[in-house]
Amino acid sequence: MPPSTHHPDHFPGDPAPGQEHPEDLVIVGCVTTRQVKAVPKEERTAKRVGDVMISCSPDNTIEPEADAMKALSLMHRSGGSRLIVADHGNLAGVITLKDLTKFLSLKIELEEH
Repeated sequence: MPPSTHHPDHFPGDPAPGQEHPEDLVIVGCVTTRQVKAVPKEERTAKRVGDVMISCSPDNTIEPEADAMKALSLMHRSGGSRLIVADHGNLAGVITLKDLTKFLSLKIELEEH
């Protein structure tokens, strides 16, 4: 999909001028593989990021201070495997289910010893 002309900072690896640091990126929305797969293959080159993105919401966004159990609960309720970590509307990071399972596995292992 070509980049959206409305959101020049849509690629985290290619920041827009003045947004060289991830903490300076204002979150507009997100695109998951689920949204991309829903676009018919023959239409993908004509679609823009803004055409398929979903807005940030309490279902796909979490604050940096939240604990792992809150993140897991939110992923379970939403059916997603990733959450946008937002600090006052700015991108702080992305946390995945894989990140959380590694963290919890290590925590359990350390508590056993």
